[in-house]
Amino acid sequence: QTYERAARSIDTARQDLEAARSDLKRFEDAHGPRIAKVQQFLDSGKGTLTITVSREVFNPDTKENDRVREETTLKREQVVKMIKDDFETPLAEKKEALERAESGLANKEQVLKEYADKQIMGQPFKVFVKEFQRQANTLDELETKVKQTNSRKFEAQDQLKAASARLSMLEVELGKLENRTVAASVAKEAKVDMGELMAKVRTAVRVTLDDIEVAGAMRYGDAVAKKAAPKSTPVEDKENIPVEDKENVPEQAAKKKMPKVTKVEGKPRSFFRKLFRI
Repeated sequence: QTYERAARSIDTARQDLEAARSDLKRFEDAHGPRIAKVQQFLDSGKGTLTITVSREVFNPDTKENDRVREETTLKREQVVKMIKDDFETPLAEKKEALERAESGLANKEQVLKEYADKQIMGQPFKVFVKEFQRQANTLDELETKVKQTNSRKFEAQDQLKAASARLSMLEVELGKLENRTVAASVAKEAKVDMGELMAKVRTAVRVTLDDIEVAGAMRYGDAVAKKAAPKSTPVEDKENIPVEDKENVPEQAAKKKMPKVTKVEGKPRSFFRKLFRI
């Protein structure tokens, strides 16, 4: 689109140049014969010049302007001023306009040529520059994002290191806790086992004490019964007493110490019962 606008601008400049050339030519053609005549007058050195001029005069009957030709006599100074005002100044202005048109056209053509030469891969140069700038901005954004990503990466690494340190501490504490838990569990199991063992010991001691007290009571009863028996046992019969019955001899029974049990039915608390809290 920019290329097309530049091409249209060049076409307009060319039209302006042609118009300036045509205007200059018409002006020269219109004033050429009179200027030649005036130049002859100036070259001749005469003091006055009679010329025929036309001017428009309003006609009240037709209410239009009528062109009227009149003869007038001009002095040399008037002729010089007339040439300057009516010919030289407009002619110079038209020539300057023509030069400006030519110069403008040349500049626009040069710009268009340079613009066309700077086309890259069929794209206008400005489009390429715009795309390049966009890519440069994208690259800057990417670099900024990379820097931000690296910064976040370093922060994440620091956080990871701190988390690893905390995890190590937690693992140590967990190990200690596990050790205490295991020790507590073992102690609990040992306590249970000890309780069971003490219960068994108390039961065994209680049974043993019961057996001892029962046996003692029985022996005490036997001793009392033997004590109550008559002591007139013949001497000669002592030799015939069986071996297993020798303990039943009153003399032997009297010599053997029996446990002193004052109360059999109540089962008094002995030393072993107090020891094991039975």
